[in-house]
Amino acid sequence: MAAIVWALHEYIEKEEDRLWKERDAQHRQWLEQQRIELEQRFLSGADCKWTPLDGSQAVYCRINGRAFRLTKTKDSTNDVHRIVSVDDPKPLWIGTYRTRGEATKALAKVAYQPEPRW
Repeated sequence: MAAIVWALHEYIEKEEDRLWKERDAQHRQWLEQQRIELEQRFLSGADCKWTPLDGSQAVYCRINGRAFRLTKTKDSTNDVHRIVSVDDPKPLWIGTYRTRGEATKALAKVAYQPEPRW
């Protein structure tokens, strides 16, 4: 009787482990799909929240059709630039902020103001 109980116990442990691994793989696949969709949303020109692009240390967002880049500096602050494209050689500096949240609040105002025309 003890052998049957032990065999059932081992079977249940193996099934729980298999199910956990299966759920973990599905979750990782879902996260990767969400990342790709968010990246495509930014690149297509749609408004979106902060988005990391492949191979970049910076994160990007688009508000009111305008693209912005947030880069972390050496002293743990964040520089925000207005960009025309991802590889913009001369971005327009918006400001330096301590946190991403502060930068987001500032962009909520800046994105709806007229842009300088110089």
